[in-house]
Amino acid sequence: MDSDPLWRVPTRLLDDPGTALTTLAASVAIIADTPPTGGTAIAADGTVFVSDTAAQRARRQATDRSLIPAELG
Repeated sequence: MDSDPLWRVPTRLLDDPGTALTTLAASVAIIADTPPTGGTAIAADGTVFVSDTAAQRARRQATDRSLIPAELG
C-alpha cells in the first residue's frame, strides 16, 4: 500500500471566503508522510499520532517529522 502525506492549512484561511486561491495554495504544507492509516489524532501539544494499518500499530510523529512507534500506556 502507498502512503499519503498529512497536510496542514490554517483554518482561518479556510473560514474566510475572501481568501485568494493562490494564498490558500501557498499556505498548505506537508507535516508528515503517513503510512496507510485508519485515523489520526493531534494532541494539544501538537504531537501527531496515526494508526498504521499496514503494520498494525500506532505511530507518532518525531521532531524531524519521521514516524516512530508510539508508546501507548
